[in-house]
Amino acid sequence: MSMGGAYADLDINVDVDWEPRGVPRASDWCHLLEVVMRRVAIAVFVALVVVACGGGTSETTVAPSTPSTTAAPPNTTGSTTTTAAAATVPAGTAFGDAITVGEPIQLASTHRVVNVPDDDVLNVRLLPGAGGPLAAELDPAYSTFRFTGETRAVGDGGNWAKVVLSDPAVQLVFDPEDYQLPWGWLNAFYMDPLEEWAPVNGSCNPSGGLTDHAGDPSSTYGQLIDLLLIDFGTCTQLVVTLAEENGQQPLGTTLPDVTATVLPSGIVRLEVLPPTSGWLQVLWPATEIISTDLEVYTVRGLNGEVWIDIHGASQASVEYLGGQGQIVVHIADGAPVGTEKDDSVVGAFYEATAATVHLWGYARPFEANLSVRVLDATDTVVAVPATSDVAVYGAGSGAFGIGTTDWFETWGWWDLQLDVTGLAAGDYTVAIADDGALEDGPFVEAPFTIP
Repeated sequence: MSMGGAYADLDINVDVDWEPRGVPRASDWCHLLEVVMRRVAIAVFVALVVVACGGGTSETTVAPSTPSTTAAPPNTTGSTTTTAAAATVPAGTAFGDAITVGEPIQLASTHRVVNVPDDDVLNVRLLPGAGGPLAAELDPAYSTFRFTGETRAVGDGGNWAKVVLSDPAVQLVFDPEDYQLPWGWLNAFYMDPLEEWAPVNGSCNPSGGLTDHAGDPSSTYGQLIDLLLIDFGTCTQLVVTLAEENGQQPLGTTLPDVTATVLPSGIVRLEVLPPTSGWLQVLWPATEIISTDLEVYTVRGLNGEVWIDIHGASQASVEYLGGQGQIVVHIADGAPVGTEKDDSVVGAFYEATAATVHLWGYARPFEANLSVRVLDATDTVVAVPATSDVAVYGAGSGAFGIGTTDWFETWGWWDLQLDVTGLAAGDYTVAIADDGALEDGPFVEAPFTIP
């Protein structure tokens, strides 16, 4: 793209997609390895405590509690009713019964298993594709899982769907994270909707405009637990579900502070900040949604807040449903997504002045570090002064590192400002990759020209 009057004439390639599609991303494998290592450490610690305390077996057991109500429907209608005990949400119309405020949240089911013989099982995997680690085995009659709206095409031609298993009784082969919702990927050929979906509150209207929400200082929301993308053809709804840190619907009817804006690059951003703790935990099902026309990324901000960035919206409006712990974004898609990606980096987006080139994006690199090189037209590394709002390592050389705001729970924000006043006229490329992967890639390329 050309920046009128700017010293740096910028151009970005937008035809690079996840490479290759369907192959597990390096960041996903690193994430799984991190979980396994953490589980081993916890097991060792518990064993040492048992030995120190004399071991033995408990004489009593505690049965797990079950919620008195069921699913938290994204399309619940009506206003919140307040009683002396607690507030309740009226029953929904398409996704199941309403929850009672203060009860553990169980997200409503949307799909069921089909096309599986009676004597077989359907495999749910932690990564898309038949080679992904096994997460669970579903029987042919299983009908309590939730399709998030995210799909991935794999090399053998299969289309895999990201789902959340709503039935707490399902036997997990591998729990991806302590206290996380059980989720995974299954072949979309073997699932079918339970019923036709209806828009939240009866309509999908992207022309209503973006408004902010002033949160209640007593709000106890501490988790972003779910993203759901529902396509109604000309309009799509993104349903964002929040909960307390213990996975319960908060006692109260207001959401935390939320700011809705459109970035200069055309990205619709929701900035969510819990007023009590300043930190919002993000569960894996709410990390991202990559669909055919829209991309949604949950990103850790510079001060611990969470950004929900929507790419590909030509028009959008937002609705706040405090009694349900939900934010609903009504989206008219059709705008170009325009992001360049590799397996762990999304970006870069540009800004330019007469003296600087500013690039930014998201990443899920190992231990929140990225490697950067600035190359001239002959692929020779050139030294360019660099700064970052997050962190920069080895600035002043042509090959250096930058930090990201997160890498485990969410996508991490990265930014890079290059001082280009000392560069001669010519074409240049900024290569950005996961830490340690810059030589062999994959990486994203951000080209710019000094006239």
